[in-house]
Amino acid sequence: MTQDDAKHALIIGGGIGGLSAACALKKIGWRVTVFERAPEISEVGAALHVWYNATNALSELGVIDEVDRRGKAVETYPIVDTKIRKLIESDYAQLDQQLGNKCYGIRRHDLISALMTGVDPEETRVNHELIDFSESDDGVVAKFSNGNEVKGDIMIAADGIKSLVRQKLFPDQPERKPLYCGYLAWRALLHFDHPVYKGQVDFLSIGSQNQFGMCSLPDNNVYWFGTYNIPEDEIASHQIDKGFIRQEFRDYGSPVPEVIDATRQENILANGIYELEPAPNWYRGRVALLGDAAHATTPNLGQGGCMAIEDAVVLARTLADNASLEQAFSHYENQRFERSAKITLASRTIGNSVQKSNRVVAGLRNLAMKWAPQNQALNNAQYMTHRVPSLT
Repeated sequence: MTQDDAKHALIIGGGIGGLSAACALKKIGWRVTVFERAPEISEVGAALHVWYNATNALSELGVIDEVDRRGKAVETYPIVDTKIRKLIESDYAQLDQQLGNKCYGIRRHDLISALMTGVDPEETRVNHELIDFSESDDGVVAKFSNGNEVKGDIMIAADGIKSLVRQKLFPDQPERKPLYCGYLAWRALLHFDHPVYKGQVDFLSIGSQNQFGMCSLPDNNVYWFGTYNIPEDEIASHQIDKGFIRQEFRDYGSPVPEVIDATRQENILANGIYELEPAPNWYRGRVALLGDAAHATTPNLGQGGCMAIEDAVVLARTLADNASLEQAFSHYENQRFERSAKITLASRTIGNSVQKSNRVVAGLRNLAMKWAPQNQALNNAQYMTHRVPSLT
């Protein structure tokens, strides 16, 4: 079969999910075109953890070496209290040996760059904002705000939590809209050469109605985030103020004050935290949802981007294994819904346990965690060590 004879997938969205889908579908012989509304293929945001389940999927996509080159392997990621005293240790060396791969901290831009090594530049179209689509017996046509119309065999919607495709695909399900979780997250990247931590500063510090996390990146760079409870109607007018952030985390021990002080205020991002209520309908006809468009979750388990990468591999596998598009999409949905729903609900529960806890409840929670089994990495294996099917 020549390239011209290959089935053609239109992929809406050039983020982590869309590019993962492009890499995966190319592995099974499909032609792909990725459409991005922005002027360039890039990623808005700071950084993320790529856990074992995602590194397994990235291996199937053929880009894990690029991720290894651009990211920093996670050695430990303990849960600590506000004074940075360990509650639960997480030593990933044991899991690295058991699973034969690593997990990483990586800038979102660098993960996008790694995924782009699996996609040819001519397979991407920027400045293409989807406004509508239509289906027929022999294909689907995507219509863009610049007047272009492109026909393909299928369309994969990786257009995020506010997915236009999801809204048009399921107009009879208005409840499938972003749900505000009650808090925002400040995020930032910076160079942080701390005399004590020496390039390895990874932890999650949980307090009463807030939390603060740090992730090591290559070359003594770090990513940090902090959460803050705020009414939804105040987010749009929220002004980022480093002094206010410093005050919010005044009870936190070193290196939290130092990293906030070292961050330039203009480099701090603030975003409200939203999720989607799990719903089992991920496709209709020739169009399927992927990533946040299908199952957006809070960041408390660090699984948002990881789940999108998993989706891409499973979708490609089901398309390769089933001659019928209906069967392929049905198997994709069946294989992904339960797992993604469990992670969404677990992540919500963890977030609520921190953001809605008073000092007394937080103290009792921390005491219980301190007496819990100490290798939390192994306790988390149920979601972190999931393996996707092979694409070979």
